[in-house]
Amino acid sequence: MREEEYTYSSSLGKEIMGKKRKKTADIKRGRRSVRKGKRGEDEACEILSRILGIEIYRGSNKDSRGWSGVHVEIKREENLGLYAALLKAIADMRLGEVPMVVHRRNNRRWVISYFLDDLVHVNDRVQEAMRSDE
Repeated sequence: MREEEYTYSSSLGKEIMGKKRKKTADIKRGRRSVRKGKRGEDEACEILSRILGIEIYRGSNKDSRGWSGVHVEIKREENLGLYAALLKAIADMRLGEVPMVVHRRNNRRWVISYFLDDLVHVNDRVQEAMRSDE
């Protein structure tokens, strides 16, 4: 694996976002919303753990942990800004990780999004996780 494969340019933020960011007052969330997000993270981690056969859990800094080489950003929102969520995953990921967003709306199934260029790398990480379970 080459280091530059997972390097995303800083101009990507401007390209992805396209619009001005919301003001701080718009970003504040209520307790109910925070609890909903935590429940969503726990639910998504449980499903991923069952499918992949490895333990994936919500870390102390709200990021999921346990899937080597993949940074999973979990969102439980009705109106997801997909590119903003992917940009956050890029900003939070470690060197060598692939950014991924797992998302679900109310009464819907979970959806996984990542860049098409990362398809082969994500497949490799899935295969590695499933082999480690055997």
